[in-house]
Amino acid sequence: MKKVALFIIALSSSVFISCKEEAKTDGDFNEQKEIVNEEQNMDGHTSINSLDWQGTYEGTLPCDGCDGTFTELTISTDNKFILHSTKMNGDKKDKTSEEGLYQWDESGSNISMEIKGVTTMYKVGENKLILLNNEGNMMPETDKENYFLMKKEVANK
Repeated sequence: MKKVALFIIALSSSVFISCKEEAKTDGDFNEQKEIVNEEQNMDGHTSINSLDWQGTYEGTLPCDGCDGTFTELTISTDNKFILHSTKMNGDKKDKTSEEGLYQWDESGSNISMEIKGVTTMYKVGENKLILLNNEGNMMPETDKENYFLMKKEVANK
């Protein structure tokens, strides 16, 4: 009988200790997860150094007083851009082209360029550019995809 009682005490103790260890492990995991999240925010991963961003992007952006502006924007690693725009208003099409330099913001996630005296900003995402408002924020409209330029696929040579 003593052996059974000792066995039950030993079993209870081991269960209690293993539960306590599991709780400690969960706490350690959460602490490690917080550290990893902090490191990811501070490890230097930005659009400029983490994405294959150079190339040509296209899409139709909204515009005031027209049906939309078909936009083709090429950005290169030497901070040059070429912009071809076609404003569509019924059958009338107004084409323009601009070239110049763009610059990255401090976060390394957005680019800006001056076009005809107006600064235009884009958030650089995975295979897309997102037109930002004058303050550098996402557009407040509900259908934000209207503000996307998608990266053109390059045919393998």
